[in-house]
Amino acid sequence: MKRLNQFIKSMVKKFLPFLPLAILLLVAPIWVLKKSGEVTDIDDVVIKQFNSKKRVLFGRKYYSDTFYQKLKASQLNQPDVLALGTSRVMAFREKFFKSEYSFYNAGGGARRLSHYHDFLKELTKGKLPKILIVAFDQHFFNPNWTGLKRFKSFAETATKKSFYDTWNMARLYLLNDILFNRSFSITKVIKKLGDESLIGLNAKSFQVGYLNDGSWFYGQVALTGHSEYNEGFSPTIKKIKYGQEDWEYASEVNHQVLPELEELLTFCKQNNIHLVSFLPPFAHKVIEAYKEVGEKQSYVFKIYETIEPIYKKYGFKVFDYSDLALIASDEETFDGYHGSEVAYGRLLLRLAEKDKILENYINRELIERRLKEVSGPYFLLDGSL
Repeated sequence: MKRLNQFIKSMVKKFLPFLPLAILLLVAPIWVLKKSGEVTDIDDVVIKQFNSKKRVLFGRKYYSDTFYQKLKASQLNQPDVLALGTSRVMAFREKFFKSEYSFYNAGGGARRLSHYHDFLKELTKGKLPKILIVAFDQHFFNPNWTGLKRFKSFAETATKKSFYDTWNMARLYLLNDILFNRSFSITKVIKKLGDESLIGLNAKSFQVGYLNDGSWFYGQVALTGHSEYNEGFSPTIKKIKYGQEDWEYASEVNHQVLPELEELLTFCKQNNIHLVSFLPPFAHKVIEAYKEVGEKQSYVFKIYETIEPIYKKYGFKVFDYSDLALIASDEETFDGYHGSEVAYGRLLLRLAEKDKILENYINRELIERRLKEVSGPYFLLDGSL
């Protein structure tokens, strides 16, 4: 017993000097997560962005609740014009539309075709949009796309994550980043802790996240001019070449998902929603990469001819802007498949030229004026926060 006591005392003496460091490593992440707003309840964020007349940027780094966030915000905003899809629809901004019409960008609220109809059904307790703008990622129509297994029912996907899940994952990743990865500047975060218009570590460190209207703000990525355009979109082209996740090989369109598309068309028809649909743009260099791979990736060029007759049957139109060269230059995209505000401003003008109902809703004068004024490829509106 005496030897045991002596051993314990010796161990205490050895590790006592490290106790303050251990406490710091435990407390510091908790303090940073709390003060940065990284673990702020998503419902509180939605309400704050809805009520605020000033710009509020919400950008978590570790745990996304995007499905739930976009659904709740859409239910709260009840917009006249709703944009719905993945991140490839997030560049549409509220100011692209006339001030007398409300707009919300629910980009991130759908990750497969069935989600569009399911999302709209959740809005039926309130006011449905008059105009629905949707973009369908091309891989939605890929029969070998692994997302068909990863993204299942909308109800399951759009369920709010528990506070414990959010907190626990953020705490573990943050500690790892502070000690090893250094993927963000803790100094920048500390400097911005008092700025309540920035919620979350990405917002405070990189000025990246969701704006009040639901659109995505690229912040530091765009402000510094860094994008994969400078690298020739090599990461994206590599995925296409080797058929990696979300870019799997396929030579034919997946006809099994077409009933999911028809559910959306039927719902819009029955509820008098004017539907504006398009296949979102890839950089021209990315389109050329698809062509170079040949038959193994040829499904991409068969999507429009497959879905256009279905749209026609329901009295709607769908537009194919898969090639960014139709409206803009390659430098107006960040990674070869996410277009900038400038690119999507051009896209909206082109869509409105072909859709006179949509034309009545857009702020053409502002978009055209800003396209003449801006010199950079990313921000069409104010690029500062």
